[in-house]
Amino acid sequence: MITAHSDELKSAIVQLKEVGIDQFSINNDSALLTRILERFSKSHVYKYPIWDNLKDWVGIDYKFSWEWFPEILPEGKILFFFDPSDDNQAFIFRNAKQLVNVLNNCYRFTFYITDDQFSFLFCYNDHDNLIACGSGKKWLTEYPIISAENVKVYSSKNGRLT
Repeated sequence: MITAHSDELKSAIVQLKEVGIDQFSINNDSALLTRILERFSKSHVYKYPIWDNLKDWVGIDYKFSWEWFPEILPEGKILFFFDPSDDNQAFIFRNAKQLVNVLNNCYRFTFYITDDQFSFLFCYNDHDNLIACGSGKKWLTEYPIISAENVKVYSSKNGRLT
């Protein structure tokens, strides 16, 4: 699928490869995608985009909120991937700081992150929405900037992000 931000996505992938991040491929029946859909999606069948089919989520509309990952996420490996219709490559980061260092050199595209236990899912999309599922919901809603700046928190129960 060709998206409006495909050039940005291609540029990000080049940068990820240049940094030497471990990578693997996903497709519509990969174990990673299957686990994500089973745990976080309304449908166990892949539908583009994943973020538009999530169940039980919270989200905010806050530009560059992905910069908070080192403060929000626990230590450990992060699985980073795109909607398979956009690109089937996935990457493994050592930690959130390494991820943010790479993202600082990229431009606006939709991506997803989780851990190897699939305890959380975050999506940052091309609308500047940060969406959280699983244990990520609590981490996002309790982040100090949310209350300090009175950021509106949306949820699957009270409204849509776009």
